[in-house]
Amino acid sequence: MRGGIVAELADPNADGKLRGYLHASYADLRELFSSTLPDDRKADGRSVWEIWTPVCDALLEGRAIEISRYELPDWHLESPKHGGNPHDRFVLDADDVLRPAPELPKVTPNRATRRAIGQRGPGLNGQR
Repeated sequence: MRGGIVAELADPNADGKLRGYLHASYADLRELFSSTLPDDRKADGRSVWEIWTPVCDALLEGRAIEISRYELPDWHLESPKHGGNPHDRFVLDADDVLRPAPELPKVTPNRATRRAIGQRGPGLNGQR
């Protein structure tokens, strides 16, 4: 304690606890949504239970999963409570280490595609 302020200490096992926390949260959500929306199906015909089960199974089996920052609990140092964009993506690896997810390449359409979909920017065709 320095100057009356207790510093937050990083929990060295926070990522290890994270898998159990996420599994419990997702299993509860799956149960809640399945009981309140039993006949609700997505456009591809899958039910809520069928959509959430692979995620719950991956957590239970120790496989890697991708999550967003907003899914992290407040006690985790990477949670939105501690800063950062809530939509940042992370990977919880099979060894229970949370790492930033690899960024997807940004695809910019070429000029012919932009013109075909009606996008015209300043300076094209002599326009300002």
